[in-house]
Amino acid sequence: MFAPDEISAEDAILAELAQLGLVLARDLQARALAADDAAAVTLALGFHRISRTVRQSLALMARLQRERRMEAAAERAEAVRAAEPKVMAKRNELRAAVRRLAYEEFEKSDAEEVIDDLFERIEEDIAEDLPALVATPAHIYVQRLRQDLGLGEQPAEAEPPEPQLRNSA
Repeated sequence: MFAPDEISAEDAILAELAQLGLVLARDLQARALAADDAAAVTLALGFHRISRTVRQSLALMARLQRERRMEAAAERAEAVRAAEPKVMAKRNELRAAVRRLAYEEFEKSDAEEVIDDLFERIEEDIAEDLPALVATPAHIYVQRLRQDLGLGEQPAEAEPPEPQLRNSA
């Protein structure tokens, strides 16, 4: 009924209570069927109360599990929203680098198709391992693409320039 990795101490207690209540309800039901009229009424009332407790325990377990899933989904959605600006910046940076690569290495008629294919690859890489992709410098990513496309090493003159410090004086 419940996945083992989703069972907390509270869930275990509720599950045990439900199991004990079910055993007791079965016993009361059997005794009520075998009893005379006066005792059967008392036993039937006990059965009703215990079965209600079992249902409530199971409903509470299901509600707690549902709430945990909703909280986890909300946390994942918040993490995605928080990372979105970084993802968009990295996506734009990689798309610009891919465009440059395609126009430098392919004929214009082929470059658009290559760009589309590489844009799809960027999206696949984002979906596969976002943290690693965000941490990878664009020129390293492009170098990997060059190797995958069989283009060899990036020419020395095309390496990214060293950042220049601006003198504000």
